Amino acid sequence: KRANARVQTLLERWAEPLSAFVSMVDVRYPADELRYAWKTLLQNHAHHSICGCSVDAVHDENMTRFARAGQVASGVAENALDVIARGVPPAPGTKLRIVAVNIGGHAYTEIVDAVIDLPYETAEPHRHVDPDAFDTPVRFFPIAARVTDVRTHDGRVVPFQVMAEEFVTSYVMSRHETPWALHARRLHL
Repeated sequence: KRANARVQTLLERWAEPLSAFVSMVDVRYPADELRYAWKTLLQNHAHHSICGCSVDAVHDENMTRFARAGQVASGVAENALDVIARGVPPAPGTKLRIVAVNIGGHAYTEIVDAVIDLPYETAEPHRHVDPDAFDTPVRFFPIAARVTDVRTHDGRVVPFQVMAEEFVTSYVMSRHETPWALHARRLHL
């Protein structure tokens, strides 16, 4: 039931609304992908499947279907978010522009939780990669780069706090290249 709630929420609250939003700016609505995700999810709604009272093989197949539906829903939502982010001009100079998306029908006044990876070098020093060849160009930041302020779209300063910081290996995905491993500082704001 938890896997069902996770995938259904991903479809209802992220993939569908974001896809509808970006389809208003001449981006194809991913009807086939969403139909597949919904049908795959609904195959798990049979009484003995969703309750978890079947044999192990049925449970294993349910988890596979949840994973497939979730993967499609995540891909659809990420594609829509990429369209939105590409529509925002890049920040000038050494600044970083982060786009927060409110998919609710009302103004959001609560705390925004963000995790940001700031890549500082490649994790594959012998690989020759053109950072501009990826779907989204890769930008490296100095390892000591800090977030000094957070502002809204109209320039108002917003209070923020760095909750955690760690060094990670993150991956940049592309349709044309294998994933590129990067060393990054992950900030939790």
